[in-house]
Amino acid sequence: MGDGRSEDVLVVITGERAVRAVALSHEGAGVVVGGEDCKVAMLVATTGDRLFMISRRGAVFAVAFSPDGARVVVGGEDYKVAMLDATT
Repeated sequence: MGDGRSEDVLVVITGERAVRAVALSHEGAGVVVGGEDCKVAMLVATTGDRLFMISRRGAVFAVAFSPDGARVVVGGEDYKVAMLDATT
């Protein structure tokens, strides 16, 4: 890990509001982010390109990949947990 200088940063991903949850896939290829903008996005880790995005009915507080990387679990302010297909 570097000292935080700009040359140490590989990709910067910004949201519309505060980011509350981030998960890196086990193989390091994908990133899932969620936050106060009520959206969950899956991105390519090396470029930040969006693979998919879904809207929720409340802020997102938790995201995680399944051990095999095939699914993403999302939870938040709407009192619901959703399981998403991470392979599409």
